[in-house]
Amino acid sequence: MLFAAVSNKIPRTDMERVTDHYEQFRAKKITRDDFVKKLRLIVGDSLLRSTITALQCKVPNRQALEELARQNMKGPGSL
Repeated sequence: MLFAAVSNKIPRTDMERVTDHYEQFRAKKITRDDFVKKLRLIVGDSLLRSTITALQCKVPNRQALEELARQNMKGPGSL
């Protein structure tokens, strides 16, 4: 989700570098800390911060999801 949100705000070559570093992290060739440092250097703290904040606003909280699930369990027309 984060990568998708950032991908249209940075140059393609930078996104390719981020993806390469992420693959290295997933393959355990670099540590999480090293990946985060590289991500911050490529993308920048302000863009990361604003993107994460925007994504958090879009993701419903657990209570809202549970309420939606309860409503769906009741069936249509029971609102």
